[in-house]
Amino acid sequence: MPKNIEIPFVALPVDIFGAIKDQLVAIGADAKVPDFLHGLGTACGKAVVRRTGFKWETDEQLSEALQSMWAEVGIGRLVAKDVSPGGIAAEVTDTVESEAIGVVGEPSCHFTAGYIAGVVTELAGKEHIAVEEQCVCEGHTKCVFNVVPI
Repeated sequence: MPKNIEIPFVALPVDIFGAIKDQLVAIGADAKVPDFLHGLGTACGKAVVRRTGFKWETDEQLSEALQSMWAEVGIGRLVAKDVSPGGIAAEVTDTVESEAIGVVGEPSCHFTAGYIAGVVTELAGKEHIAVEEQCVCEGHTKCVFNVVPI
């Protein structure tokens, strides 16, 4: 990714992230919170890639590209590894989402999963899904996502 691109953004602090979830619950949209957060994350991930104009050249660049896009927004720490053509494994720590939610006993980082899928989808030019295999909200030290084309 070119180093001279500056992307203006506002980091999503834990308090704001928690307030979004609380407002959805307050209007009776409890059951829709995961879908809303996932959709919001997907849209945000795609938007960041479009804003940079960065294009994914090869499968070998996918993990590097995701890490670069993730670093641009400052919502946690991400390490990505290529696992197959078009697929990656992403390990995430210190996300605002998991901090806002806390330990609830189940995978709950819906925004993060959507954001990762959105970035990869936009880079690759084909739909991807990010499945959260382990989550800080379950008591783990990091969230682990498998990202594959669909």
